[in-house]
Amino acid sequence: MGPVQCYKSHSALTARENIDDTYGIVQVMAEPKYTRDWQDGKSLLECMMYMLEKEIMCDVTFRVGTDQRIVKAHKYMLASRSSVFNTMFEGSCPEKGEVFVPDVNFETFKVLLRYIYSDLLDPSLDNMQEVLYIAEKYMLSTMKDECSNQLVSSIETSNAHLVFDVASNFNLQSVKSKTLEHIQKNAEEYFTEPNAIKISRECIKAILELDFMSCSETNICRFLIKWAGHQCEVQGKTASGENMREITGSLLNLVRFPVINRTYFTNKIPSGFLTSEEVISVFSSHNGKKNEYFNESNRNSKRNLNVMRPSSTYYMSTDSLKLN
Repeated sequence: MGPVQCYKSHSALTARENIDDTYGIVQVMAEPKYTRDWQDGKSLLECMMYMLEKEIMCDVTFRVGTDQRIVKAHKYMLASRSSVFNTMFEGSCPEKGEVFVPDVNFETFKVLLRYIYSDLLDPSLDNMQEVLYIAEKYMLSTMKDECSNQLVSSIETSNAHLVFDVASNFNLQSVKSKTLEHIQKNAEEYFTEPNAIKISRECIKAILELDFMSCSETNICRFLIKWAGHQCEVQGKTASGENMREITGSLLNLVRFPVINRTYFTNKIPSGFLTSEEVISVFSSHNGKKNEYFNESNRNSKRNLNVMRPSSTYYMSTDSLKLN
């Protein structure tokens, strides 16, 4: 008798178990004295997964990835979950023969099929982008929603910027907001996290646009300089003030230099990071003169840190439009 596929909860039979990792299902090899077939006592989910795994009555073949690995499935099952597959097989120009999917790797395609057949989804942050991509490709909104939920639940200080970038790539606005809220509330810890300097430009811009932060402006400035230095290293440039200014660009105008620690500003800002006019304007603002380059309000407010709100006022250099 051949292998009997089932979940552990149904493995009361005398059996020896081994893991079949193709779709993450537990396979039970029954002893010869048992003659139960694979449908007996099994749920619809178990039977469908068994038919997928063992390629029983499959009627469509996919060539997946650049190496064109063969994956077989059932048209009716795919069409019942995805309008893209429905059009592919039942539209005015239905697919004939093998279907080539070169833009998705084999493992991710298996994740897709497992979800279609079972509603089970367990991607990691490492492959979340690929899973979201295939969910969008085949217009599986529930799969995308589940990915969003799992992204939110996975947010930690060490990976917040990675979650933000994944969410940004797939326009998951609620996930981006949750990520920024986490950074906002844990800013002191986040800015000292070793991997934080790998943050994307879009993410650091979103952080600098926040009106509230649970750390000082000095720490925000210190982090930006550290990030710019890392970017210089990545690009093979000397971490000079001039190069860091070039890399930082418009992000520089989002830092509130007039309210950072005066000793830090005097001794730690790299030469060339700010122009002489900008430096003079900061010192002048210390004496009460309005600054024409940088926002002078302190974003470190204890008022309602649970509310993430972007800054509504910021200043650009004099050769750019100034918003008030």
